[in-house]
Amino acid sequence: MSFTTAISLLVLSIVLQQGTQTQVVADSRRPFWNIAHMVNAIDQIEPFLKRGANAIEFDIEFDSEGIAQQTHHGVPCDCGRICNRKDDFVKYLDHIRQVTSPGTKEYREQLILLALDLKLQRISVNLAYAAGTDIANKLIDHYWKRGNSTARAYILLNIPSIRHFDFINGFKHTIIRREGYERYDDKYGINFTGNDDLELTRLMLGRMNITYNIWQADGITSCLPRGTRRLKEAIRRRDTEGYKFIYKVYSWTLVAYSTMRRSMRLSVDGIMSNHPERVVYILGEGYFANRFRMATLEDNPWQKYHV
Repeated sequence: MSFTTAISLLVLSIVLQQGTQTQVVADSRRPFWNIAHMVNAIDQIEPFLKRGANAIEFDIEFDSEGIAQQTHHGVPCDCGRICNRKDDFVKYLDHIRQVTSPGTKEYREQLILLALDLKLQRISVNLAYAAGTDIANKLIDHYWKRGNSTARAYILLNIPSIRHFDFINGFKHTIIRREGYERYDDKYGINFTGNDDLELTRLMLGRMNITYNIWQADGITSCLPRGTRRLKEAIRRRDTEGYKFIYKVYSWTLVAYSTMRRSMRLSVDGIMSNHPERVVYILGEGYFANRFRMATLEDNPWQKYHV
């Protein structure tokens, strides 16, 4: 039996095990997002799903005018990964729409979240608004199809720093201008990935009157170690009654079983990894199986988890 087949059977076993438990037990476990990292080529999507991911992250590279061109990370990247896999961004969107649309031959029900890692740090900060406009236009035209698409995955906009806050303005203004209202409010959220100061992030979001659909990432490249001080603070804020600026917290990019378990013991909502099959394995362990379950489309990623 191949390793991939074994992981697929383990995923099925976990799903069946969860399905046989009472509703009370199922509802008491934290939904978990197993995010495959750097899935930048179309032919990488299916293999990562077979390894157990229920979400994928892909990088978006912009040209000198803030126009999204391709799904590409580039050098350097995580240890053990090929840095230059890529596809045309529009082509990628058209394909991933099929993968997340029921009734198509490409449909994979388990894929519920698409994390767009926006490489805004490679262009002038003055182009953030233009980049937000372009991403909104491309999602409207190629993923949501102006409301005519049946694609079901949620969109997470991964912004590298609060310095690029104007991306959000460009994105929102474009949707309102083209659609007349925020018809996609429940379909996308925002996330800052560059380990900004959490209080400065809160202040910026407050000034922009953004108090919903917010994730908070904490992490570093898999090549380097990282402590948990900021991660613990993000989780503390998430769990503070009435706090409106963090709804989910995840760690990136984890590859070691030990660091995955460490983050899960702190009650993160997800892990981004180069090895989603390792996350699946840990989810099958007794301690974690009693506390976590794989998130499905029935789980709203913009709501806080409550026991």
